Amino acid sequence: MSDRRNLRLFASNHKRCSDRRYVSPGARRLGFESLERRTLLAVGAVPAAAGVVNLSANAGNDIAAVMDDGQVAWYNEDGLYFHDGIATTRVDKPSSFYQIDAGNLVWFGPTSEMAAGIFLYDGTDTRLLGETASPFFQADEGNVAWMGIDGLYLYNGTTTTRLGSPTPSYQLEGGQVVWFEPDEGDPGDPADDTSNVYFFDGTTTHTLTNNGILPPYETSGMGGAPGTLIDEGKVVWLELASEENTEVRLYDSATEQTKILGLGMFPQIEDGQVAWMHAVEAQ
Repeated sequence: MSDRRNLRLFASNHKRCSDRRYVSPGARRLGFESLERRTLLAVGAVPAAAGVVNLSANAGNDIAAVMDDGQVAWYNEDGLYFHDGIATTRVDKPSSFYQIDAGNLVWFGPTSEMAAGIFLYDGTDTRLLGETASPFFQADEGNVAWMGIDGLYLYNGTTTTRLGSPTPSYQLEGGQVVWFEPDEGDPGDPADDTSNVYFFDGTTTHTLTNNGILPPYETSGMGGAPGTLIDEGKVVWLELASEENTEVRLYDSATEQTKILGLGMFPQIEDGQVAWMHAVEAQ
């Protein structure tokens, strides 16, 4: 018996009252439920039945499939593949860093034996957005941000803009970006262990502070899902208040005003609301 794993897609019409991603524990399936349709991506042996379509039939193992709005991407030993809902295309050599966004496939891949870059496939053409040494990028609503060789870059679907110096500490939401650039001070002085915080609103870059504190990756979402420090033109960050305390600040691009929300750490914003932690002494 062959241990080969190929991908199959099953779609059927079922009314649902939720809209959520899930993993079906019994069949090793990744799926998506919506109000009108249930779509399942199956890895492994799936009974041949009406509505099941083979997305691949190669001799290799298909792994690490991702799915968005009926489109599927995966890779194997032969290459990186993209199914646009109708046809399957081999877009590049194998890559384990890729994302489907707004109908595009974005990935990190080699440009030569000694270099690599961020690529975008729009269903027709493949373009190199820019070279980079980092496999991490963020894509949201047709925009892509990444740390290039000589700067932080944003592709807005039409043009590419260099936003600032190279930094892995950034977040993208739509066409807006917030990022942190370390301040070159005395590493032994806590007051100098700070970062400049910048915000690009889609047109203009704003300097929010030169006294910001870089948040930990595991709580900020940096390098991962966008939207924990930036939300619809509002930005939250930590500011050094003293040698022992940090305060949470909020910038609203609509009013161009900054507010101090209070002492704390680990701020996050969603739907205009901000949450953060504040240590209190035990009673």
